[in-house]
Amino acid sequence: MGHETFTFIVSPALPNDTSKFKLVFKEYKVPFQKPTGFEFVI
Repeated sequence: MGHETFTFIVSPALPNDTSKFKLVFKEYKVPFQKPTGFEFVI
């Protein structure tokens, strides 16, 4: 099993109080961009 690292830049910057926000990352299978069902929320 391998390891991948991604860096994301959110612009404009989020406010100091991020309790009202959630970031949802969803995985898609290439080349047809079909969702795999894997996601995680921060």
